[in-house]
Amino acid sequence: MAVILSDSSYSSEDGVFKNKFGITDGNKLLEVEYQITAQRAGDLDLNPDLIQASKFDLPKLQSIHKHLFNEIYEWAGKIRTVPSSKRAENGFISRFSEPENIIADWQILAAKIDALRDDKDSAFLLKKDALADIFIEANSIHPFPEGNGRSLQVFMTQLAKEENIELDFKKATPSEWNLACSVSGKHFRLFEHVHKIELPPNPTPIKKIFNAIATPAIVSELKIPRRVKKDLDFGR
Repeated sequence: MAVILSDSSYSSEDGVFKNKFGITDGNKLLEVEYQITAQRAGDLDLNPDLIQASKFDLPKLQSIHKHLFNEIYEWAGKIRTVPSSKRAENGFISRFSEPENIIADWQILAAKIDALRDDKDSAFLLKKDALADIFIEANSIHPFPEGNGRSLQVFMTQLAKEENIELDFKKATPSEWNLACSVSGKHFRLFEHVHKIELPPNPTPIKKIFNAIATPAIVSELKIPRRVKKDLDFGR
């Protein structure tokens, strides 16, 4: 999917994001991006506490984005200041929250996230559906110029684990994932390359993917307080 920004604040004339490495080839930059962010995401998977934020809010997502992209972009972790769209393989163009609405839109989403975290009684299927809804809204906000999907996957993985759900995004192919994202929120197609034809959001493809990638977490061992475990080890 190609990112469409309204000015050159973040990218050069040929559409390559300005970066700390001075890379001017888009394919090379993408390769470096994925190498670095895959390693950094792996670090977070092994040690989620690298992000010092217990609340699942916009600042947490910003911290995740900064952790993933700080080596690459000066604006890592910072909310974008220009309008943003994305063109998918199917020709649809996704339109994301306007810069001035990002914080307010996330505050609306935050209420749904808090409701999920406060709900201790819902069954797995209901929680899985709620996670899909949260992802759809967060993706529609798209607070960063680039790297929203990768940051959101880390965010959603951590949120799901708190609800005893495992998310395996590798079960979805990049193509089906990108196409599902492209129709889940506000999107349109162009007629004769000029006229916008607005299309209604279609959450079904993303929800189908979440049905496939979400499984109940398996508790491998009983967590025993360290002091009690020590006593047990000594047969007390």
